[in-house]
Amino acid sequence: MPRVARFASSKQASKAQQHPMTMAIDQAEQMEYNPADLPFKLDTPGGPVRFENASDTIFASLFLPAFNLQRGTLPRTELEMEMNPVKPIDFDSKSVPWQFCDRILSTLRDPNFNPGEITFESCGDMFCRVGEKRQDMWSVVEGRPTCSTFPMVILDEVLDVLAKEIDIVYIFQNRRYEGLSWINTLQNMTLVHSSWHASVKRLLGHTVYSSSGPAPTILQNPIFGGWTRDLHLTYNSDPDNLFSNLSVAPNQPHGYFLNTLIARLTNIRVVHLCLEKTSDTALAPVCHALLSLGSLEEVTLEARYGTLSIPTTLTAISKASYPTLRVLCLQFGSIQHEDLSVAIRSLDHLKSLRAVLLQYIKYEFKRHMGTSNLSWSRDPSLSGSSFTMNDLRINCDVGSGINARYMYSLPETSEGAIQLLQHAKLIAFKFIEEVHEMERFGRREIRVPPSNKISEIITPWLAQCSSARTLVFQKFPWTQVKTFELIQEQLGALPLIRIEELVIEATHLPLPPSYFTCFRDVNSDAAARIEGMKQQAQTQFPLSDAELARMIGAGLFPGLRSLKVIFLEHWLEMCVERFRSEGARERGRWGAEERRTLLPHCRRRCSERSIDLHVEIRWNIE
Repeated sequence: MPRVARFASSKQASKAQQHPMTMAIDQAEQMEYNPADLPFKLDTPGGPVRFENASDTIFASLFLPAFNLQRGTLPRTELEMEMNPVKPIDFDSKSVPWQFCDRILSTLRDPNFNPGEITFESCGDMFCRVGEKRQDMWSVVEGRPTCSTFPMVILDEVLDVLAKEIDIVYIFQNRRYEGLSWINTLQNMTLVHSSWHASVKRLLGHTVYSSSGPAPTILQNPIFGGWTRDLHLTYNSDPDNLFSNLSVAPNQPHGYFLNTLIARLTNIRVVHLCLEKTSDTALAPVCHALLSLGSLEEVTLEARYGTLSIPTTLTAISKASYPTLRVLCLQFGSIQHEDLSVAIRSLDHLKSLRAVLLQYIKYEFKRHMGTSNLSWSRDPSLSGSSFTMNDLRINCDVGSGINARYMYSLPETSEGAIQLLQHAKLIAFKFIEEVHEMERFGRREIRVPPSNKISEIITPWLAQCSSARTLVFQKFPWTQVKTFELIQEQLGALPLIRIEELVIEATHLPLPPSYFTCFRDVNSDAAARIEGMKQQAQTQFPLSDAELARMIGAGLFPGLRSLKVIFLEHWLEMCVERFRSEGARERGRWGAEERRTLLPHCRRRCSERSIDLHVEIRWNIE
């Protein structure tokens, strides 16, 4: 017998007396190694696991695959995130972070723990009931004798004043120091005396604001309750911020935790939700959750990313049929010009709804051109009344170097935009200033576009305004009043005969007055340049008055009944000599007499045509 065979035979004989586990190891050693045959990757452990008893298997499955809580929580620079991007955590894996394993084991081994006694229906239900228990504890404190040394009537009046001055949402959105100081002050006031707690709590808990959606911290916070009226939630998960992801439960629909939160805060009247997704499936649980609010009056839905599908959103609201809803507002980062008439009519059956608003929201440094605001209204007291369009507001970035027809999607290329323009009762154009850096002074310069460029931008829009009664120009450069004459030439035999009210918010010349003050004593060249601009402003002011007067009651606006011109207070100090006196600079000193001396050409023309003229002087124009 060959030597190899005799060796194999003797080895087989010895195996018969070996332990089964030892035999398995020996067999594995003789097998040829092939990584592809393994049920898992060596660098990523995985695969099914089954223990001797079912309880161990079920418990271990909570933590598999292993999930590291520390992943993605450390702050990183933009360069680090670009070079080594963190993949979004897969919450659908249902894995519990392994760091919690010992904590859960200690709970299960507690002799007082009986899983059969647990009555929580869900995670949200648990946090909500925690908040209710904390409220019960505070109620005992609030029931103690009142403070006899300080009248509660005075405290309530002080809190009423603070309620009018403090905007909770603005404070948290902008992280203003003075606002956060007021919040800390109110929190300290709750600790002064037990009798103060209930009154201060009603102010602190009037508005819920959360940048992490209906987070567990909100559900269990006893400061919120039946006295809470406003709800502002932002669903803003960040893949580089683990705790943000955990708080909004990104693998759950937007309605996750929202149902539980609303069940606890039943008296909410105003709801503002910033949603990441606005599809049919994303809106359905949100709209269903809001149905539980019997006092709901105002709903604002904001789409932070992507284009808001207005018909889809309006259809979802229509299906929900909120009986008490009075105002619906949709905020968007971009909008498509589409036929909204059918979608708006779908809201007619909401008996209490009286206004529908669409608003553009500016994000970061994005420059927006085109439709910015739309509004519809009706009188709910009139049976069978339908919504009619009121306002259409348009942003005009006349300083853009890109071709206007390409950037604006002008009416002749957008059927939806034409319908909006034809039905709006008020048309407003807001001019976006073109800002350039000045190399010589290191400051910003605001350049005024020429009249022909302004008219080229807005004339195609005005040509479609067949129903408008009011025309508004916001931040209109007063030096370019000749624009109206150019518009008339382009419109030809189609003047704006239906316009009855014209409002012009006039802005300053190329450089703001604050710039003049900053460089008054820089050098002789700068001083001469500044003085020349002041003289130009003083010369141009009456010329623009005369040019505008020629368009009133004839020309472009033959049917005008009211003219309102708004000036900046500090700009008039530069343009009009008599407004530069020390006495005139005092707030409120410019009464009716001073206003009557402004715009003499327009005043004379309005008097001849029986047109009302109003001149308003403001400290600032938004």
